[in-house]
Amino acid sequence: MSRGACLSAVVVPGNRSGPEVARFTEFAAVEGVPLLVHSRALETVFVQSLRALTPDVILVWSYPIILRPEILAVPRICAVNMHGGLLPEFRGAHVLQWAFVVGAPETGVTMHYMDPGVDTGPVIADTRFPIEDEDDAETVRRKMERAGSALLGQWWPRLLDGSAPRVPQDESRAKYWPMRRPEDGRIRWTEGSVQICRLVRALRCNTPGAFTEAGKHLVSIKRARPVVPSTAPGEPGRIVGCDDGTVRVVAGDGDVLVLEATIDEARVDVAALTELGSFASRAIRPVLSNRDITVHEGEKVRLRAFGPGDAERYRAWINDPETAGLVDHAGAVTKSEHEAWYRALVASPTSATFAIDRLDTGEFIGLVWIYDIHARHRRGEVRIVIGDKSTWGGGYGSDALNVLIRVAFGSLGLEKLWADVLTTNQRAARAFERSGFTREGLLRADRAVDGRRVDVIRLGLLRSDGRPSRESSGSGES
Repeated sequence: MSRGACLSAVVVPGNRSGPEVARFTEFAAVEGVPLLVHSRALETVFVQSLRALTPDVILVWSYPIILRPEILAVPRICAVNMHGGLLPEFRGAHVLQWAFVVGAPETGVTMHYMDPGVDTGPVIADTRFPIEDEDDAETVRRKMERAGSALLGQWWPRLLDGSAPRVPQDESRAKYWPMRRPEDGRIRWTEGSVQICRLVRALRCNTPGAFTEAGKHLVSIKRARPVVPSTAPGEPGRIVGCDDGTVRVVAGDGDVLVLEATIDEARVDVAALTELGSFASRAIRPVLSNRDITVHEGEKVRLRAFGPGDAERYRAWINDPETAGLVDHAGAVTKSEHEAWYRALVASPTSATFAIDRLDTGEFIGLVWIYDIHARHRRGEVRIVIGDKSTWGGGYGSDALNVLIRVAFGSLGLEKLWADVLTTNQRAARAFERSGFTREGLLRADRAVDGRRVDVIRLGLLRSDGRPSRESSGSGES
């Protein structure tokens, strides 16, 4: 408006309430402009109301409803989204929170044209800033508001005269991040202290935010600081002391210093936490769904939920004869077959499936999962595919296995992992052995590959086996 724009209406989503909706509702009343409520159930009426306004531009910011083509066609010039994340690496919902969870070094606002896809339209421009150690979701949101307003003001004249850039997004770098649920804020104390504190920072503005339980009490951690390595003995989740206005809690590979917390939604002095004794160290959850997957990092890779944006690339990998021959996969997979496989996999209550990303580039390079998890026996089969051949021999698969083992024996509470590897894929067998797996036997002529019978190596790892020191050699497994 400071650039001379005439505001035709303010639109709020009918599926959301809270301070932000109240803020824009009040703004519309103060400015004397119409307030429209966008409801899917009444979308025909909503579209008619928009058309009656004859707008030049529809501007969207942090909007939870996907705009259908008939809405995108309403403005004379264009529809533009101010996306609270960097594209194309951070598409989807709640990407501000995901940037913290995965430890992204920077974030920002991307201004892009809208099309029928989700965050897929051509980019006009973006603005970036680092995520500082002292930042949380609240401070970054304020930075985004300032940076986004400046970006919009800078490009508004060129948007109106049609000279603004239209830079296509690089689909090879695109990632969709899933919506987060309140349950995703549950702290797993078996995870590292740095990862736990990232979760706390990500959910600073949410209710319950990053939370844990002590008996019947719900404890939300609002501010915390990691300490690595641990200086206190005890099981993860144990409260081990109170010092200088902080409470120290044992985590998987360090301690968490709690600086601010609530108990049953009431703000308390953190010293009151010491009366609780300990938090639930982990939920033994050998059965889960793909929506429960959280992000885990190793030295070279990051494991995250396997999303629909990854599935088609994975199909190309397993349709490659060289890769298929190493992982016992025969025959070309059609798109419809693969889509059915993907839906079944991510919905399975007996598997935990992770996409593998390189830490240095963020590139999706493979898939690793625990399959056929048995709740009573607490065991599961490990499968891994490194599809990006340029990374073979670089140790990425070995690192992914190390991270997966930590998750399996930590937050999933499993007691045994096992894997079957074709004798023709010795690189994979060596990778499993470097991660501590032991050869338990040979399944003779167990699989048919290219018209011949192939032996299978059965490998196993127990929680009680302990882990060997990490070696620095590559694996090249597929």
